[in-house]
Amino acid sequence: MSSIQPPHYSSLQAAQTSSGAVFDTVNGQHVAIRFGNESAESSTTKLAAAFKNVALFDRSHCSLLEMRGSERLDYLHNQTTNNIKSLSPGQGCETCIVSPTARLIDLVTAYIASDSVLLLASPSDTSAALQSLNQLIAFSDAQLTDVGKQYSVFSVVGPQSEHLLHTLGIALPSISIHSHTHLEATDPPLRIASGTGLAIEGYTLLVPAETAGPLWTALVEGGAIPCGSTIWETLRILQGRPAVGKEISDEFNPLEAGLWHTASFTKGCYIGQETIARLDTFNGVKQQLWGLKFSSPIPAGTTIYVGEQRAGIVTSITTQTVDGCYRGLGYIRTKLGGDGLDILAANTSGKTIDLPYSTRERQPTEKD
Repeated sequence: MSSIQPPHYSSLQAAQTSSGAVFDTVNGQHVAIRFGNESAESSTTKLAAAFKNVALFDRSHCSLLEMRGSERLDYLHNQTTNNIKSLSPGQGCETCIVSPTARLIDLVTAYIASDSVLLLASPSDTSAALQSLNQLIAFSDAQLTDVGKQYSVFSVVGPQSEHLLHTLGIALPSISIHSHTHLEATDPPLRIASGTGLAIEGYTLLVPAETAGPLWTALVEGGAIPCGSTIWETLRILQGRPAVGKEISDEFNPLEAGLWHTASFTKGCYIGQETIARLDTFNGVKQQLWGLKFSSPIPAGTTIYVGEQRAGIVTSITTQTVDGCYRGLGYIRTKLGGDGLDILAANTSGKTIDLPYSTRERQPTEKD
């Protein structure tokens, strides 16, 4: 891929260019896909930063929505899978937008503020979250706005994230996952949230777009390793975070996708609730998302077999990892097994592996 300079060259893109960014168009937006050459050795080093040091990702191409109005919590509570009304300002959660039959539309992170809710949704040139949430909003006083162009979104990932942010004078929120705080006195002002969207420690920063460049530079100069969208894609596959158009589609539901932590079984009626309740009550999850490990790359869409039986489908495949294997994601029929299952795809043998991000049962707060 060649480097494409964005037509509206922002201070952030200038700062990223100084870090060696190579841009390309992804979902209609200009994204830093890599920094420097990112050979196999370099990619391994950048992946290691997320687990041992601190890696910096620009996730500004994700959809960012803001909901206001006195009925905003009621509306989101009824339109998504998690218990939104149980949250107070400064708290947050991951929640799914689903169809009436509980088919996945998007996975979003909701940040509850005193007068609004910010929704960090999946990257898209036409936000599925925005379109879906707007369908019934005319019957509420809630208002939904796309504020993505007003903010840049950074993920600071790794065990040294806390130390780095401390050195920059950035006060951290509560350690509770998805807790967040708005730092008005910080230069630049920003909202910082606990959690990275992965099962790796770190923080998410929502920064006014006009001040994002200097903050990016400060984070890199402080020791963060800048990483492009290709490294993020590898990380999300290793972790098992579903992506729109791959693991998130009208073929799958939240429980199949390992998103039990996003579903409330106690809050009462919401869109898709009846289907999700039946799946839980009658052990009806017929397929589940698992990690896949092969000796060569397997295209998405390839059928997976266990012996002679059709077992499922590959949804994502990534580049080689440090052990020389190719890691991917795919759905496997529940009755055939899970972790450690011997599989075959495109005449290549492999195994299923568990995923750090996935949840496969009700969470403690949702037990009856």
